[in-house]
This record gives sequence, structure tokens and C-alpha cells, in this order.
Amino acid sequence: IYPDTAPSALIAAVNSPYFAWTGLSTNTLNGILVSAVNPAGEGAQSVPASTYTLAAVPLNLSVSSGTVTKSTITVQWDANTNLPGTSYQVDYSTEGGVIYTSMTALTTATFSGLAESTTYYFSVRAANTAGLLSAPALYQIPTLPGFPAARPVGTAVAADSISWTWSLAPTAIGYNIYPSSEPASLITTVAAPPYIQAGLLANATYSIMTRVVNEAGMGLQSPAAITVRTFARPPAGETVSAVYITSAVIAWGLNSNPANTQAEVERSVNNSTYGNVFTGADTGYTNEGLLACTSYYYRIRNRNNSGVYTMYSSTLNFLTKGVAPLAPGSLSAETLSGNRISLSWEPTMSGQATQYSVYYDSGTGTIDYNVALATVAASAAGYITDILVSSSSYKFGLRAGLCGTEEGNTSVTASAASTATLSGLSAAIKVPQAGRKISGNSVAVMAELVQGQASQAKQVNFQYKASTSVQWLDLPAANSNHSNPDTGSPYLVHWSVVSLSSGSYDLRAVASDLQDSPDPAPAAISVVVDPADPDIYENTQAGNEVKKEQKVHNAVVNTVQAWDGLSDQATRLELPAGAFSVSTVTVSVTNNPVLAPSAPSTLQACGAVTQISLSNGQTLLSGGKTAAITLSFADANNDGVADGTDVRTETLQMYSAETLAGPWKKDFASVVNLAGKTVTGNTPHFSFFALFAPLGADMDSIEVFPVPFMPNDGDPDNGANYVAGDFTTGIVFNKLPSSVRIKIYTVTGQLVTNIASESTAGALQWDVKNAEGKNAASGGYIAVISSPGRKDAVRKILVVR
Repeated sequence: IYPDTAPSALIAAVNSPYFAWTGLSTNTLNGILVSAVNPAGEGAQSVPASTYTLAAVPLNLSVSSGTVTKSTITVQWDANTNLPGTSYQVDYSTEGGVIYTSMTALTTATFSGLAESTTYYFSVRAANTAGLLSAPALYQIPTLPGFPAARPVGTAVAADSISWTWSLAPTAIGYNIYPSSEPASLITTVAAPPYIQAGLLANATYSIMTRVVNEAGMGLQSPAAITVRTFARPPAGETVSAVYITSAVIAWGLNSNPANTQAEVERSVNNSTYGNVFTGADTGYTNEGLLACTSYYYRIRNRNNSGVYTMYSSTLNFLTKGVAPLAPGSLSAETLSGNRISLSWEPTMSGQATQYSVYYDSGTGTIDYNVALATVAASAAGYITDILVSSSSYKFGLRAGLCGTEEGNTSVTASAASTATLSGLSAAIKVPQAGRKISGNSVAVMAELVQGQASQAKQVNFQYKASTSVQWLDLPAANSNHSNPDTGSPYLVHWSVVSLSSGSYDLRAVASDLQDSPDPAPAAISVVVDPADPDIYENTQAGNEVKKEQKVHNAVVNTVQAWDGLSDQATRLELPAGAFSVSTVTVSVTNNPVLAPSAPSTLQACGAVTQISLSNGQTLLSGGKTAAITLSFADANNDGVADGTDVRTETLQMYSAETLAGPWKKDFASVVNLAGKTVTGNTPHFSFFALFAPLGADMDSIEVFPVPFMPNDGDPDNGANYVAGDFTTGIVFNKLPSSVRIKIYTVTGQLVTNIASESTAGALQWDVKNAEGKNAASGGYIAVISSPGRKDAVRKILVVR
């Protein structure tokens, strides 16, 4: 092989028709001459053959710095050994897309109109003079991204974090996150959404911008996200900082919330149904207008400025304080065996208490109100002491408390002895109640036996003393009808206190047995003489009528008892709570008033009349309530006839009259208590009240059966021959008054027989015989039935033998 430019310069000798000529320059024209050689020698040279070498493969295909945008790419390469002016073929395409070709004599090429965030593949080949192409230099690179198709969208997930998301971008290898308020401050780079932005402030707004990152670099920043507010944190450290009677102060902490965070306070009285009581940017609330002594529940939640609420705080609960209640009433002390003393009382007159505190004097005579002997729940109406040292007297005080607030009376006191064993009789003052303020010239003082029986008692002696004194005095009776001592129940005396100095006085009732042995240690109570503002004013008026005025309280049940000074007439009034239109009212009771409506001709009076009125002018009780009124009647010899009349006591009924002009009406039912010698009715109004016996009114209901009487017809419903005590035999008179006389006549007026009884028990039998004991003949008969104070009743009888 010889170069065509130097035919005699041997290049190489080869044994085959193939020769690779190396070491030539790129893109140059080279030719050779070939001659064959055999053993005989070398032949003639061939015709010259020539061709160009290929251009060199471009080197270092890359992009020029900063030349990649979202729509353009500029690539560059090294010429390698190619001479200037060498042509290069540049091909580019997307993956699987159309291949675009361009030629250039430069070592750089710029392509525009490209798609953003799209990877492009580049191939660069050098062309020799003959137009043959070198092997390619390859390179791929994406265009720069733009920003995501939509701005980021955030959702608050907690008080300190927001979740952000956005559209994915092609070719992205990451996303840069920037605060919208500081677009140049990189927060972080994430591989893909969502991005949880943590460590944020509560109830604060945030916005971000994103920037797509791919192999070519970073795209443009996205539009700023619409701001998102983090949640508020729930309140912390909630507490009830102060509780009063009708208000309370609730406080709570911000718990890292900003000061403008809205709090919502809700209240309930049952921890079930709540209602909003406060909304505002604050950490405290004073709730006024609460009810005293009432349990309240509170819960608090915050809300951010976008209106999203937090969870509720823990539930707060408290009891409002109470106004100081009125003093309790009717404290009494009773000696028990075993050196114990039993105390009992009526509830506070204001109707509301949560507890009662018992105080005592430790046997010194001076009650210590600094330390309670015992505190009992409001539901209790009594207390039994522990074993006490034997003493002739222990004095006790009682105060009512309402939800932590205790009234401070020193007048509700009672005393009793501490003894190992009980003996004899014992009585206790029941009227007036302990602690009551009294005034007047006829204050009723009444006692009951609390140990022993009335049959064992000879008398009860009433005594009093100034509470600061140790000397007991017999109580002077204000009238002769109720003397002191009193020898029969009810044990009662009227007491004039007009000459006594104002102040506290002790009262006791000393019971003596039939052997004149008095109670050695009678119990006592304290009352207050106060003519300026009495609870009970009882005075004898003109005409010797005793008028009692007593303050009563609408919140509790009240009992008023009044006695006539000249007779045994008594009135007991039981007033239900809520019966009045005002909180406190004075009830006036006058037994046997001088002026009263006249009894009608159809009624028989027994001398029991009373007048009741209210100081506020109210006559009809509130709320449909009724008061139980009990009037006593006189029957000293227990003969069933009202003393001084011929009225049978079992026929008495209670009537009322609205005015002095009457009329008397029976507008409510009443019940006779023959043993107690009283009649009780329930009245819805106050006015005049009296006991009357209707003339013959209750004789109309008398029944006589069977009529006809046919004892021999075989039908028991038509009667049977008389058997004493078997009220299915003979002829029966039913629904009779206790005292009755039955005269049976023939139709021609002849008296057949006479039946009489003073205690019928409601029914009598006729043996259907005449006065001679012979069977009454068949025929018609007339029965005339009479009873004291009643109109006669007449019944027809038919006998068929």
C-alpha cells in the first residue's frame, strides 16, 4: 500500500484485501495505490483511490450557563480536532417526539419555542467535507419549570401547623417553600406536596409561595397562597376566682393564643343543657344575676378569628353563696336517758337553708357561738347530743346557714338537763316558738306533755325569767279562764308582757304528777319581748276579744294558734308555703269576735266563731293553695252535745262568710274529730269561720229496709225474722246519727213501739214487734225518727206476714 501522493513510499504490506489506515487527520482527503505481490515479485500499482476521513466527534455537549429557560435551551460543545468551519448537525426532540434537525458551523445552538418543564434530548454530529457525519455527542436536559398551575392551598390542622398542597409539576425533583411575606427567604425544600408547616403561632395567618426545582434549575415562584389561619388553642388554667351570692368571677389563660382570641363562656345548671353567657377577647368574665345557693356549671372554648372553635375546657362547678337566711323556729330541747339531750326545730322561716349549726354553753350558761357543737344538713330537723356530763341545764343555740352564709341570731335557744335516767312527767313549751319576738297583754303560752300521760298529770305550771337571771318566776295569768297552773290539756295561759323590759326571756312548763312531784329539770326555750317589732302580738281588745297577730313567711309552712281569753275556743291555722303574694305578711286571728255575721235560721250555732285576715289585704290564697283551719268546740262532759246547746257535735260543719254582712256558706268540706273536739276544713280564702249544725240536713239520708218486709216468702232480699245483731234480719234503720229516737205508729196514729239509742253507730234494728213483744201485724206503719238539734224524719214501712 502506497500513498497516492508518494507512490514509492510504502505504507504497509497486507495479506488480505483489507487495510485500515490509521493515524490520519480528521476531515482530510487521503488516497492510496495498491500493487499485488507474489513470489515472482511486485506487480503494477493500481489506479489511485481516495476519500475523506470523518470529522471528529464533538466533545463536552452541554448547556451554556444560564441559557436554559422555560422555553429556550442553548447547547454548546467542543470542536475536538475539527477545524473551524466544520459543519455540525444538531438534532433534538422530546422523548418519543418528532426529531428536529439544524445545521451550524458554530459550536453552539439555541432552540426556542420549547415547552416548559419538558425534557429535551440533543445529538450533535460533525460533518466532513464529503458530508459524512461523525458519531453523535448526546445530552438531555429539561426546560425550566414555570410555577404550579394553581397557587398553593392550605388547611389548618392544629393550633401550630398548616397542611399545604399544590399541583405537581413535570420534571420536578423538588419544591422550594417561601413565606409570602418574605419571598426570598427559603423555608425548606420538599420532594412533593403536601407540606406540613409546623411550629406556627396559634390563631395567626400564614401564606406560602412555591418554586419548582428540576435538573435545569428553579422555576418562577407561584402566586401567594390565600392566607390560612391556624386554630386557636383551648383555654388553659380555667378557674373560679371568686364566688358571691348572685355573681361569680371566671378566669382562664391565653394558652399561647394572641390577645385578640375570642373566648366563649357557656353556663348550665344541670351540666347537660348549656347556654352562652359571654363572648369576647378576654381572659375573665364576671357573671352577675345568678341565683343564690345554686349549683352552676361553666365551660369555656376559644375560637380563632376565622370562627373555628376549640374543644371545651374542663368543666367548672361551684355553688353560689346564700343570703343570710332567717332564723329557724321552735327550737326545743328534751332530756333523754343516758345523759343525752334531743334537740328539734322547725326550718328557717325564709325557707332556704343548706345546714343548721348547733351551739351550746358546755354547762356554763353562756353559749359559745364561735365553735359549733354540731352541723347538720338542712334535711334534718333535729339532733341528739353525745353523752354529756350530768347537769341541771345545758343551753343550746341554733343558727341556719345557706351555702356558706350563716345568720347570726342569739335568740333561738332552748335548754334541758342531762341526766342518766328519766323519771316523772315532763312538759315543753310549744307556743310561742323559740326565738320569736312577742308583745301584748294576752300572749298565749301553750305546753304539751313530752313524757308521761295526761292521766298522770295534776297540773302544769308556767314559769319565766330574764335570760340573764337565774331566778324562775311563776308566770302571772292574764285572765281567769286560763289560770296558772293549768290542770287540763291543752295546757295554756295568757301572759301580759307589756310591763316587761325589752329583751330575752326564758320560758318553761313544769309538770307535776298526782303526788305533786314536779319535773326536777324541765326544758326551757327563749323568746324576746319586743314591742317595737314583734313577730307575735296578742292583745285583749274592747269586748274582751283576744286578737292575735303573727308574722308569717311565704317561703315556709306556717302554723298559727290562737285561744280565746274568756272561753276554751281555739283556732289552729296551717298555712302552706307560697300562699301569699308577698314574702312576709301578718295573719290576724280573733276568736269569738264581738262583731260577726248572724247565724241563719237553718243552722244551729255552737259558739265557735273566728275571724282571720291578712295585713296585705289579700283574701284569696295564691296559686290555688288552701289553708287548714281547725276550730275547737266545747263538750266538757263528753256527752256528744256542744256545751250550752242541743247541737250534736258529730253534725258540726264549718261555714265561712266573706263579710260581716254574710251570708254563711258551706263552700268547702270539713271533718269532725270527736276525740279532739275539733272540726277541720281546708279554705282557699280568709274571712269569718264558724261551726254550725244544719237543722235536719243530715236526716234526709236515713234509709229503712227492706220495704216491704216479707220474712216468710223464702226470698232473703225481702227480709228475715229478727236476730239480734244480724243486720240482715228484721227492719233496719241505716245512716242514723249517734243519738236517735224512733217511734213507730200505725197508719191510724196508734203508737206501736219506741226505739231509742245514744250510740247507734249509724244503724238500728226493729224486731218488728210491738211494745208488748208480739209480732206486728201485716199492714202499713209510719216511723218518726228524731235526734237532738235536727228536724224529724218520717219513713213508711209495709209488713207482709
